Amino acid sequence: MSTHTYSAVDARVDGGSLRAGVWQPAGADGPVPTVLAIHGITATHLAWTCLVEQLPGVRVVAPDLRGRGRSNALPPPYGMARHADDAAALLAHVGADRAVVVGHSMGAFAAMVLAHRHPERVSALVLADGGLPLALPPGLDADAAMAATLGPAADRLSMTFPDRAEYQEFWRVHPAFAGCWSDAVAAYFDYDLEPAGSGFRSSARPGAMMGDQRELFTGASLLPALDALTTPTVFLRAPRGLLDAAPLYEPEHVARWAARLPALRVTDVPDVNHYTIVMTPPGAAAVAREVVGAVARATPPATPRPPTSAISAVKVPAIRHHEPGSTATRTQPEAPRRRGAPGMAGIDKVVGSAAEAVADVFDGASVAVGGFGLSGNPVALIEALLARGTGGLRVVSNNCGVDDWGLGRLLGAGRLAKMTASYVGENKEFERQFLAGELEVELTPQGTLAEKLRAGGSGIAAFFTPTGVGTQVAEGGLPRRYDGAGGVAVASAPKEVRSFALGGRVREFVLEEAITTDFALVHAIRGDRHGNLVFNKAARNFSPLAAMAARVCVAQVEELVEPGALDPDEVHLPGVYVHRVVIVGPDVEKRIEKRTVREPATAGQREG
Repeated sequence: MSTHTYSAVDARVDGGSLRAGVWQPAGADGPVPTVLAIHGITATHLAWTCLVEQLPGVRVVAPDLRGRGRSNALPPPYGMARHADDAAALLAHVGADRAVVVGHSMGAFAAMVLAHRHPERVSALVLADGGLPLALPPGLDADAAMAATLGPAADRLSMTFPDRAEYQEFWRVHPAFAGCWSDAVAAYFDYDLEPAGSGFRSSARPGAMMGDQRELFTGASLLPALDALTTPTVFLRAPRGLLDAAPLYEPEHVARWAARLPALRVTDVPDVNHYTIVMTPPGAAAVAREVVGAVARATPPATPRPPTSAISAVKVPAIRHHEPGSTATRTQPEAPRRRGAPGMAGIDKVVGSAAEAVADVFDGASVAVGGFGLSGNPVALIEALLARGTGGLRVVSNNCGVDDWGLGRLLGAGRLAKMTASYVGENKEFERQFLAGELEVELTPQGTLAEKLRAGGSGIAAFFTPTGVGTQVAEGGLPRRYDGAGGVAVASAPKEVRSFALGGRVREFVLEEAITTDFALVHAIRGDRHGNLVFNKAARNFSPLAAMAARVCVAQVEELVEPGALDPDEVHLPGVYVHRVVIVGPDVEKRIEKRTVREPATAGQREG
């Protein structure tokens, strides 16, 4: 059964009508989030069919860009600014105030400019192998580079095919689609054709391609958009290019742009080329994970409702809650007074189970996890995530557990896409995945990691520290992902280093950016219904900091007490940082990472 129903719409734009496909979630009976999908330089909106199937519950709107598909009668000029304005008009036509925008190839460039020219329309950007200026090969100017990169595509637009089957066969044996042909791919190429004399040709206009391609290298509208970029953006790189060989973007080129753009996050999608990153199920699944994450971040999370048995139906005033990384507050209804807690007003944050507490942790979410070694691991919450099947997680924690415990359980099940940590020993599977290119790893000095989390929760964007100066931490080149064959696929980018006088001595300091996450999971020995928490010894390490940095913090507690039972001086983490509390009881399993015991004393030693 299809996840969506499809229809075509025509939106009024400058010079005529822009054709677009709209996929509405099947059975939707209320408002649903909208994703705007913008295709590549010679493509059409049917390039997104595989992605749509990966986005149940999301409306997908995708245009045929000016000069392509059923929009090929629209007149020039072309260019990224023109496409951005057309896209904004399409969003208005379908009644979408804001959308997550995903762009592929040239469509990613148009998406970037859309976010600059119409920021009120764009909540987040997902760029699939496009959107960053292409590197000029040594010795080539922009014209020569365009001919080298897009020449085969330009040649195809001038070709005429005797029938549809011949066009299908042209693409069936193309290096990019060898071994991955499907009905969806066939339907895409069939839609692209239009009659030409006694035969057929691609519907993309050569003039449209020529008018757009220069901006892929030196766009007048693209560079200002990059300089002003504040929209949360993820760039998904394909390791192989248009001919299933050399990539369109080398890792070093992308890393340089990532170092310049704080709003940009880069992820490699394994085993895809420039086409299959969106036009096959494996590639589309990777794109969908990022799109789903962006949609969830753009949608305010629902606040857990207090148990109906614990509240009385009365109207109460509003109270304010902390937003991580901001000095602002948000308003939420205050829960009525609980029975059994006379005189204590506030929100009851207790939820019924660990599964309920993590039910909205989406694929691709960033998650900060408290604890130190195996102390303070939120095991019940981790197991609930494992049972739920959530994957593609980007985890921030001091370490990644051991092979069969803590975060090691998620790792072993292949649920982690990236790990930011200070210590990664004690876990053989971690080593295997990292060296095999299956896991991205960002190694961070321990104190720096703690401060990055604290800064994120305190609204501090970045800070300078002497730790890491003179090493690859500051100079770049630290492997973040291997290629599986012993080579480095992605390395860390250089960081800014500046000199400051401190304590009468001038020293060099490296700039470190704060960390904020979508969720945090922590374990506390004791907590109350308002979310005030007490941690036990080493379990306190990283836990308050992880909670501060997250948009939504979930805490599992061994003992639940009533509000007011905790002495304010013993509270390690105020409830303003905690959104959900789960009771796990004092018998929750705890493990010792390395058990060390003394040798038994001999009789002589005892007597002495």
